[in-house]
Amino acid sequence: MKRLLVMLLVVFNAALFATSIQSIRAKDYYGSVVRFVLDMDQDTDFIVEKSSDGFYLGIPGFDGKIPAYSLGGTYLDAVYGAQGGIVVKTNENLNFYKMRLSDSKCLVVDFYKADNSKASRLALARFNTEKGRLVAADKAFSSLAVDYPNHYDVWYYWGELLIKRESSRAADKLYKIPSSSSYYEKAQKLLDSGLSPAVRDEAAPVAEEAAVEPEIKITGEPEGAIQVKSVDEILDPPEGLKPEIAQSEDAVVYTIPPELLEDTDEDFDSTNSLRGYWLYILCGIILLMILIIIIILERNRRKSKDFLSGIHEGHSSMDTNTMLKMVNRLLADGWTNKEIARELKISLSEVEQSIHRLHYVGGLEEDDDKQ
Repeated sequence: MKRLLVMLLVVFNAALFATSIQSIRAKDYYGSVVRFVLDMDQDTDFIVEKSSDGFYLGIPGFDGKIPAYSLGGTYLDAVYGAQGGIVVKTNENLNFYKMRLSDSKCLVVDFYKADNSKASRLALARFNTEKGRLVAADKAFSSLAVDYPNHYDVWYYWGELLIKRESSRAADKLYKIPSSSSYYEKAQKLLDSGLSPAVRDEAAPVAEEAAVEPEIKITGEPEGAIQVKSVDEILDPPEGLKPEIAQSEDAVVYTIPPELLEDTDEDFDSTNSLRGYWLYILCGIILLMILIIIIILERNRRKSKDFLSGIHEGHSSMDTNTMLKMVNRLLADGWTNKEIARELKISLSEVEQSIHRLHYVGGLEEDDDKQ
């Protein structure tokens, strides 16, 4: 019975707190960046660490089940289970961004090539532009323009980003593309459609001094503290919402400052998240109480068993009246209860019962007394 209850508790606890992966998605961008998405059954945090053959994604309470997936068209080779998470296998030298999307229950890792080639750097800058990491993309284009001053694809995509940021610097970048470049016509279309005539005319002189490039601003918010509503908000942030990033040596953590979230039309309701945590705490308390009850019942059962075994452990082959006579005689000689039990090879409980019978129940049978 005890083993069954313990097994039920273990199974119940595992089922309650287990975290499952519902689906795995991967998509290539420009041959240098791969967005890797885990759709979870519940909101959970995670860690990403480099491993010997790729990257380890640690997921608290992970049940170890890997759903069917396809990594076709990407430089990711395979996904397999590991202790407390999964491993994304790849032979490429990669860095990463990671995001936790609470309302959509998604864990997102953007893997990008760590080499310093122009192609990889430009691909990452374009990817960040497309996914709303506009500040990071701006800095990347600025660095590319310094290293490759006459590469007009850099100027074109930089201008595209600045138009998305509604910056007047876009015209300055696009006007630097000469008519001999294959990007000239595209740049003119961007100028016509993306900038107001006043801004376009003001920025027309190419010799105008370039504006000072802004630096990345680190939000200082703890990782995972700001919860994004859905993947759509990452792909297409609401108007006026300017996501910021915190950049380290080999990863960039995407966060949104609370003051920016407060300006959006929809208010984020954290009540559901808090209710989930309280539910876990309540279930934990219930499990603890059940375990305590099982321990108390088991202890009482053992005490009862020990008491009963104490009564029968020294049972002698002599009949009751003979045993009473022997106990009575040894008592008269001054023997202690323990000494009597050892001498007669009976239990201490039987000695005490015999003494009780001698004194209070009636003692020895009359025939034996006469003898």
